[in-house]
Amino acid sequence: MKAIKLFAGAAVLAGVLVPGSIAMAAGSYTEDLTGPQGSPNGTIFFSDELEYWGGSYTAYLARNAFDNIIDERYWNAEAKTGHIGYQFAQPQTITKYTMRWSALSGWQFYMPRDWTFEALDPVTNLWVVLDSHTNVTDWSGSLKKEYTFQNTRSYKSYRINYTRSNTTNNFSGIGEVEMMASLPSVQLDVDVSDTTLYGSENVDAYVVSRNATGLATEEVTVSYDDSSFTLGEITPEPGFTIISKSTPAPGQIKVKLTSNGTVFSTTAETRMFKIGLMSKGVNKTARIETIGGSATDSAGNVLAASFGGENVAITTKAGDLNFDGYITVSDVALAASVYGSYSAQLPNADVNGDMLVDDTDLNLIGSNVQWPVIPDGGHTYTMDLTQGGFVRASSTHSSYSYYQPKFAFDGDTTSGYYWNAGTKVPSGWLEYTLRTKMPVNKYSLLWQKHTGYESYMPKDWTFEGWDDAAQQWVVLDSRQDIAGWATGSKREFEFNNSVNYDKYRINISASNNATYVGVGEMEMFSKIGVDSPWISAHLLKGEYAAGETIEAYLEVQGPVDTLAQDATVTFDADMIDFVDAVPVGNGVKIVKQESTGLGKMHFVLANTSGSIMNPDPMLNSNLIKMNFKAKENVSGESVLSLLVNSLYLGTKQGADIHSQGSGVDFRILQP
Repeated sequence: MKAIKLFAGAAVLAGVLVPGSIAMAAGSYTEDLTGPQGSPNGTIFFSDELEYWGGSYTAYLARNAFDNIIDERYWNAEAKTGHIGYQFAQPQTITKYTMRWSALSGWQFYMPRDWTFEALDPVTNLWVVLDSHTNVTDWSGSLKKEYTFQNTRSYKSYRINYTRSNTTNNFSGIGEVEMMASLPSVQLDVDVSDTTLYGSENVDAYVVSRNATGLATEEVTVSYDDSSFTLGEITPEPGFTIISKSTPAPGQIKVKLTSNGTVFSTTAETRMFKIGLMSKGVNKTARIETIGGSATDSAGNVLAASFGGENVAITTKAGDLNFDGYITVSDVALAASVYGSYSAQLPNADVNGDMLVDDTDLNLIGSNVQWPVIPDGGHTYTMDLTQGGFVRASSTHSSYSYYQPKFAFDGDTTSGYYWNAGTKVPSGWLEYTLRTKMPVNKYSLLWQKHTGYESYMPKDWTFEGWDDAAQQWVVLDSRQDIAGWATGSKREFEFNNSVNYDKYRINISASNNATYVGVGEMEMFSKIGVDSPWISAHLLKGEYAAGETIEAYLEVQGPVDTLAQDATVTFDADMIDFVDAVPVGNGVKIVKQESTGLGKMHFVLANTSGSIMNPDPMLNSNLIKMNFKAKENVSGESVLSLLVNSLYLGTKQGADIHSQGSGVDFRILQP
């Protein structure tokens, strides 16, 4: 209800002078817009009035129907039919009216029985019927009846035109009449930054208002599927202040805000606050929507609200544990890290859903392993770590669909999508959260596709890691005056760092452009800590007789957190046959074994007892023993080798490492 300022027995309400005893209209309508005789709101008109009866000159005048006073005075017409109306000083869009009898008991049969509510068209000068009723006989005392209807046009003159009252004598009358307009309605809706997510990905849900020309307070309840999303930060947009937040039920957030009214767009939507959500890696279409709320305008009117939302499609591949879009040896390593248990931090490792990560899960993941297609960090570095993590930025250009921060980490240099901080924003930060803490020692930057806009790229910046304990950013690398960016040309930046952080960001203080800053693609890499990871084959001796069994061992050298290997072994199928392979390392399991062609065996291995790696990374560790048999009636030199472009290691942090490889020569002799 609107606050009323009392003044000399009257109230001033939105510029309308009404008596202090005014009865306020409830709901999504204005107060009564008519006024008593002499009011600046307008003038009263009528078909007839009884000027004198029983010694009174004022008890039956038409003005009594608009004085908002419930007493024994009323409008009395000396006729069975007639009309009474109000001509407003300014056009009004009336959508509701009320009628009631006065406090004079026993005479309510004077009230209309059949009538139309009409507006005068100023162009045709004809009365337009907006509402009609017949056989209304249940007028009781001074009980108010309310009538609403649809009307989108503004008129100055409105009237109640009745053709029959509830009496057979030659009188009719009305105790009180009110006329109201619909308050502006506001749509409270949700716009999401992306309607298609893969795995565990962050999405911004903007709660917006539409049709609002200026609001003072807002209250919105947003519903989200808590089996599909994890709730993150809730932040107000510029011009808004969050005064309270609560959780009415699981999967709901209720937010109350205030605003100065000037931040609202009268022609489009206005963002009020942002809800950060993170998908949970489920295959599901989930909805984010407003389900309740209201708003008040600067005059204190409570506005009717409608609600809406958006569907978000979440997909993932069974076995893609780090949500990088591929099932690689790093996913096998992640599953091996929780083998024999169930991890709430890694629930998708339980592929078959039996609440235990066991051989069945490893085999299901291993059967779908493919070679990584993500960028290689080069000699002594992991492959790109920005896979399946979470992205944030200091700001984003208003054309959100093209310039989201996630596009700087999607590995696509052909789409033309990139991170842009916004118009007249030549600085800002771009942040990436890894799925697990790892030391980053190298990052790369690249401008892609948009030739002529290379100046958007950073000029001065620091590369930083987030210290959880100290709750501060730590500068790991600093660059100044980096210019001359060329489309499609990647630049790499190396630095020393041995600390495990999970959040890293590039904090750009200046770009090469006075108005914009952007990043086309960014990658991050971790130094492995050894000269190079290595997978090799080893034989117990160098000569074998025709028909003899050849025992060959697959060995690995690399970082101690390696928990999976992917290797293809090649051999001369004209001289030896593959028989079988058995694990020899403690906890090593063969989760995939296949022939990929003549003389080619592909193995994917999981290390389930913790790392089998030799504490000295320069020494080899045995994985499996491969049994071959030399063919009869053959002799000569042969080689057991490894395809270098198909050798990979996976770490317990979910990182892929491209390994080097070496084979071994041997001879087959005739007995």
